[in-house]
Amino acid sequence: MPVLTAECDPRNIASIALLKKLRFEQTGYAEKNFDYGGIEMCDTAYFELKRKT
Repeated sequence: MPVLTAECDPRNIASIALLKKLRFEQTGYAEKNFDYGGIEMCDTAYFELKRKT
């Protein structure tokens, strides 16, 4: 089954709202796994949208 994936900073409320509006489902969460230019380590929220066949 084809799947679209997305990931975003969980602090970005607008992006998460848009993903949910588009029917993406959150599939995971990782803490401090993204190095934002050496400034800070950020969390990541993972999403998927499964294509209906």
